[in-house]
Amino acid sequence: MKTSYGYVYKTTHLPSGMAYIGQHKGAFTTVYIGSGTRLRRAVKKYGKSEFSVEPIYFAFTHDDLQWAEEVLIEEYNARQSKQFYNIGVGGRCGAAAWNKGIPNPKQSERMKLNNPNKDGLYGTNSKGKTAWNKGCTPDVDKICEQCSKEFKVKYKYRSARFCNKSCAASYSNVKRTGFKNRD
Repeated sequence: MKTSYGYVYKTTHLPSGMAYIGQHKGAFTTVYIGSGTRLRRAVKKYGKSEFSVEPIYFAFTHDDLQWAEEVLIEEYNARQSKQFYNIGVGGRCGAAAWNKGIPNPKQSERMKLNNPNKDGLYGTNSKGKTAWNKGCTPDVDKICEQCSKEFKVKYKYRSARFCNKSCAASYSNVKRTGFKNRD
């Protein structure tokens, strides 16, 4: 008998009945209960002992596992239902919802009202560029105080005054002696 590649599971918070549908590679185990953001927060709040996990589909290939999770999340209406912790569409890990351009229905209404043109896709500014806090910082154009040459620095180094170490050393020499070095 062929062993399964992985499985799709349903984790349930026993007191409230809220559930999470996810996938995991390997043999079924009750130790792994899921890694979704909202599920992890609930486990931290209530404790792992208040959750149960059950397999709902066994897959024999990677593609089958991805497909099954997507279909079951859709079948249970897990993204829209307030009885589920699911945020993403499933398949291809948590980034699937954002990579496919599908808005998240569980985002706060305030976030949607403040950004009506984003359709639930965040991390970019109003001009379509990556937001300042998403890993890309702009370069700043500066002019060297010693040689008047234009140079670029990263935003976090925006207080830089010289284009290189030799200009900085020359400048400190001028300041100390009052004379420029003649090279």
